[in-house]
Amino acid sequence: MTNPNLKVMRYTSQRLRYLLLNNLNPLFQDKRARQGIAHALDRQGIINTVLNGLGEKCLTDYPPSSWVYNPKAKSYDYDVNKAKALLGEAGWKPGADGILVKDGKPFKFVILARAGDKQLEQTGTVIRDNLKAVGISVEITALETTALRRDHMTKRNFDAILWGRTVFTDPDYSVNWSTAAIDNAYNFVSYSNKALDALFEKGRATLNPDERKAIYAQVQDILAEEQPIIFLDWPSALNGVNAKFQGYSKENTSPPTFVWNLATWTVK
Repeated sequence: MTNPNLKVMRYTSQRLRYLLLNNLNPLFQDKRARQGIAHALDRQGIINTVLNGLGEKCLTDYPPSSWVYNPKAKSYDYDVNKAKALLGEAGWKPGADGILVKDGKPFKFVILARAGDKQLEQTGTVIRDNLKAVGISVEITALETTALRRDHMTKRNFDAILWGRTVFTDPDYSVNWSTAAIDNAYNFVSYSNKALDALFEKGRATLNPDERKAIYAQVQDILAEEQPIIFLDWPSALNGVNAKFQGYSKENTSPPTFVWNLATWTVK
C-alpha cells in the first residue's frame, strides 16, 4: 500500500558487507583460491533472498558514489566451473568424499559471524551452501560482537569472518590495506602488497584530484584482482520524507546527514 504523503528514496549506501579471509592461513595464500571462492558465491542470489533485492554487488570497498570509483575493476560472476578451475590451478583436487584436498589437508574452515545479525547469519548459510558445491566445507559459528572483535578479529585469530562496515569519504584506505596497518590499524586479514603500499603513498602526496583518481583506480584494480577479502554487496538504504517538502533529492543519501541542505528546502 502506497502513501501519497510520503516520498521514499532508495540509494546505495556506503556500508558494504564482505567475507574477511585470514591471508596468513595456508588455505587463502594463493590468490587463485581466493578468486575461486569469489566465483563460487552467488552474490545476486544473496541480494535477492537475504536483502529482498535491496542491494548491489560490489567490486571492492570503494562505493559507486565515490568520486574515485572504478567501474572497470575486475568482477566475479557466479560461475561454479570457473571456481573449480581456479581452485584446481591452486592445487586443490577432489578427495574421496568430494571435499577438496591439497598436500593431504582438506579445504575446511570456520566462518565467524555476529550473533543476532540475521542478515549476516543468512548470508553465511548461502555462502556455506555455495562453497559446498565446489568442494569446500564450511562451518558457521555465531559469536557476540564484542567477543568476536576482541578475541578473534583484532588478534587475527580466525579463518574467516562475515562482517560489514561503513567506508570513508576520502579514498585513502591505507588503514585497512597497507602493510603497516597489519600491526597498527585495521588490516585484520594481514594482506601485504608493496605495489598497493606505494600507491597509497602517492595518493597522500598529491592534491591533484585527477592524479588521485588515477591512483585509486589502480588501487581498486589490485584489490579486485587479489581478493584479499571477498567483497559481497552494498545493501540499499531507504529514506522517507513528507511529500510536501521540495529540495530533497538523491543527493540526500546518508541517513545521519540527509538534511544537510535543509535550509534550501521549501514546502508546497
